[in-house]
Amino acid sequence: MRILVLLVAVVIPFSDVVAQRKIRPVPTELTRACGTGVKWRTDLDAALAEAKAKKRPVFWYVPTVQRSRMDRKPEIDGYMMAGPFSAPDVETILNRKFIPVKLAARGEAQKKYGLYPLKFVEPGFLVLAPDGEEIKKVDKIATLVSEWFVWQLDEALSRRPALARESTEAAVAAKEQNPIALVRALLAEGDLEQAEKVAMKDAGVAKPTAEMMVLRARVFRRQRKEGEARKWMKAFEDPGATWTADVLVETMRLALARNLPKDAEAAFIRGTEYATNETRFLHSVALHLQNREGEAQEIWKKLVATGENDRWTRKASAELQRLGPFCRAFERFDFLPLDAFVRDPDGTRVGRKLKQGIWLGKRGIELLLVNQRANGSWDDSTYDFGGTASLPNVYLAITALAGVALMEWRDVHPAGVDPAVERAADFLLNEQNLAPKDRNEIAWAHAYRLIFFEHYLRNPAAKKKAAARTKARALVKELVDSQLSSGAWRHEYANPFVTATIIHALARAKRARVPTGQDTLEQAGKSLLQRRGQDGTFSYGQRGRAGSAPQAAAGRMPLCELALLLTGKSDQQKLAHAVETSFKHHDLLDTVRKYDDHADRYHNGGFFFWYDMYGRLEAIAAVEDTAKRKVFTQQMLQLVLDLPEIDGGFIDSHEIGKTYGTAMGMICLKALLPSRN
Repeated sequence: MRILVLLVAVVIPFSDVVAQRKIRPVPTELTRACGTGVKWRTDLDAALAEAKAKKRPVFWYVPTVQRSRMDRKPEIDGYMMAGPFSAPDVETILNRKFIPVKLAARGEAQKKYGLYPLKFVEPGFLVLAPDGEEIKKVDKIATLVSEWFVWQLDEALSRRPALARESTEAAVAAKEQNPIALVRALLAEGDLEQAEKVAMKDAGVAKPTAEMMVLRARVFRRQRKEGEARKWMKAFEDPGATWTADVLVETMRLALARNLPKDAEAAFIRGTEYATNETRFLHSVALHLQNREGEAQEIWKKLVATGENDRWTRKASAELQRLGPFCRAFERFDFLPLDAFVRDPDGTRVGRKLKQGIWLGKRGIELLLVNQRANGSWDDSTYDFGGTASLPNVYLAITALAGVALMEWRDVHPAGVDPAVERAADFLLNEQNLAPKDRNEIAWAHAYRLIFFEHYLRNPAAKKKAAARTKARALVKELVDSQLSSGAWRHEYANPFVTATIIHALARAKRARVPTGQDTLEQAGKSLLQRRGQDGTFSYGQRGRAGSAPQAAAGRMPLCELALLLTGKSDQQKLAHAVETSFKHHDLLDTVRKYDDHADRYHNGGFFFWYDMYGRLEAIAAVEDTAKRKVFTQQMLQLVLDLPEIDGGFIDSHEIGKTYGTAMGMICLKALLPSRN
């Protein structure tokens, strides 16, 4: 995990940090063109003057802010440009009803709107009245769904009715009394209620044309009225029905919205003679969602090879380079739940209620299943702090956690979970998927695989238990052999939290009757105890003074204290103190959750978040005092229920990825729900 250079200089000699070579794709010209269909202005004052003249609001996209703690700003901006800002509906409404500006926040504008690090976490946007008054502000965007953006834009317009004027296109269509053109214009601009009124004006009086039937379906789909949308598309399901390009795209859009990628693929095959670049791209989405990423990539290659420069070839280029949001699991094409649409959202986070716990589990399963690769892995992470050569080990670690999450939720959807877990097991058993020379992330690959196999050995549907037990023994040996003379372990450098994780993994293996060696745990416990301060805090690195400021150490305290307890070097009072301290300082972690680097004065980083939450969960489970454990469990459950994204997934640092966050969130949620306590 990352550490600031200043902190490295204090606690970790540079000789202890292995050199990392990061080979990252350079965006092609076509990829860089993503989002350029929006007519971006780059001067805020000039945009406000133009807004005043045209009586429109300003849409200010803020890709970053001055002195931001975010590290990989270009990647985040790339996701936004290839995601929502490449969506036809978002592009049209921005160009017709707003004055769009793309500009980093700095200087007087940053001060005026309070766009400071930790206060405004990129990416985000503001909607401003022509006089500069703030109408709406949204930051911490991590889940990208075009319909959500359109809804937020339309909601902002509703706050200033005088600015939400009819566009030229809509006005001309209305004057010419052309309902088809008017519905298309209203749809393009996100005015869905008015589009429905116009589209349904003659319903029940005159038989609609095929074109109007498709438009009615589109109106209802855009409003998430699935039943009505299907009703108007039903006529086209008949084998003898006449299809058009419009019929094809709407059939595919509706199938993807319903999370039915096989139906979307079937529609493309049936209507292939009407294929456009849009439906070809949607076909690639349908294939990717069926774990057929190789076929999806072939479509992206063909789209790029056309030499055309439109939004779909640009998106294909971004995805082909793995710089787009879809292959990284940030962009979704299916219906969002109704509670995702909030007037003043906390980014793309929407807290859920206890009664939605099982629903969250189902959503998490869906997200994990569609993002599993054909080889059984989950590889959406871009976490390359240990260098590009370490990424295979990152994939192994995250695949192990995703597999654990699926096994924990197996009772909800065994038909989907069991095959996915077996594919994951195959991937995790195969040492060809390991980067054995990596010294930076290999510890996580070993530790989390060991935790996976401990769960797998308890899984009633597991088919490879003998191989799993053999692999667990081999992983224990790898961990024992890699233990340092100090008793600690290292990933990018020796530190207490990786040592605590490995103690936890070895203890799990021991419970599964996989021999671990008492001396190994004894030496690890002694090492960890040396890094513990008198106040129960643990240092970040293996050198320097023991302990740390509670605000800096609170997140790792529960797992580290649990590890000491597992080695016989702590007690229940100290464990409870660690858990209490983690709750006390939780807000510090939550504030930095979506940063990809150390972000506050205590060096807390977003990539700590779910790691620390998982450690706290395991520590709570080990608290013997029933009353205390119940209180801790309720506190923890409420925190987890407050964290889901608009789509029901979970995330912390975008760099570690949506799969990792969702897996960790699911593991925590299942353990905390009342049926388990």
